[in-house]
Amino acid sequence: MARAIEWDGQVIALLIEPKEGDPYIAPPIVFDTDEQVIMGAEVLAAVVQSGVTIEHPVIRNCTPERLALIDQQLARISTELGVPVSTL
Repeated sequence: MARAIEWDGQVIALLIEPKEGDPYIAPPIVFDTDEQVIMGAEVLAAVVQSGVTIEHPVIRNCTPERLALIDQQLARISTELGVPVSTL
């Protein structure tokens, strides 16, 4: 099961709660203002390679300042929920 995690009215991550195994937070795929992937490249590559279609949060035109805020918010949510942020 996956639940959206919102911040400032935008979905920034997913809380993944598998039937087996521990829950985790799946961070967004983030593109900077030059349309380069700056977070979530591994997830994006895995999805492309698998050929599977998924729904996953994507943030575009992200500045370094906004990315820092997203990182802080994900860390805060992780602490509050007691659930790690996935690194893949």
